Amino acid sequence: MLVIDDGDTQILIDAYVSRPSALNLLLDRPVQSDAAAINRFLLDHRLDRLAAIVPGHTHFDHSLDIAAIANRSRATIIGSHSAAMIALGSGVPEDQVITVEEPAEYRFGEFTVTLLPSEHSRFGWNASIPFDGRIETPIAQPAPASAYRVGKCFSIVVGHPQGTALIQTSAGYIPEALSDVPVDVVFLGVGMLGSMSRDYAEGYWQNLVTMTGAERVIPVHFDDYTQPFGTTRLPPTVIDSVEKSAHWLEEFRSIWDRNTRLEMPVFGEPFALYGDESSTGT
Repeated sequence: MLVIDDGDTQILIDAYVSRPSALNLLLDRPVQSDAAAINRFLLDHRLDRLAAIVPGHTHFDHSLDIAAIANRSRATIIGSHSAAMIALGSGVPEDQVITVEEPAEYRFGEFTVTLLPSEHSRFGWNASIPFDGRIETPIAQPAPASAYRVGKCFSIVVGHPQGTALIQTSAGYIPEALSDVPVDVVFLGVGMLGSMSRDYAEGYWQNLVTMTGAERVIPVHFDDYTQPFGTTRLPPTVIDSVEKSAHWLEEFRSIWDRNTRLEMPVFGEPFALYGDESSTGT
């Protein structure tokens, strides 16, 4: 989950504050947004200028709280048909939801937001997408995590007069889809990358970083999402080796993009995306 803020307008990428327990997820019990946790999040991170909520896809760990935050902020939800079903199931007004069918640019203050088709990563013994498919009807909470199907997966491009950021919320990609999309910063989703082959990971880097000409790469989505919000514990190595992924990224940078900086974010600490403090990420 990422907040991009230029001092006037805020863009939220994904929304997953509530963090159901591992047992509830394993047993596929109905889960729902945690009102108290969301209220604390909005207050602690001063999300009082939120204009847009953009889920990269609609698995529960990216979209569980999009409706709850939209209802508290009047922010517009931009995403797939599945994202719209999550929103409408929790009473978000239709005029507060944009369903993206084709790539288009949406403006919020000085920001532009463009969603480009992408793919979710495939992993496990049969190289499949978990909870594949589209959400066909509105989801009313509580609902099991399995109800949150992946829907369409997007590469999210956020433009600003100060620079352009690419956010990839899953370690999947469409070969050469971003070859004509120059960016300054890539937020590189690395969840489950360590469970895949080195060749796949190298192709992922080349398509997301080398082809876009990014000057900075910031890995995201590497924490254990069953832990309470704000806890950045790594997942068990039997599920995903983040250490292996980190080693690969350093290696790919040294081979393909030596002038590109590879940086690790710190939860809750704002940092400048570009040359000054006018656009920051949290």
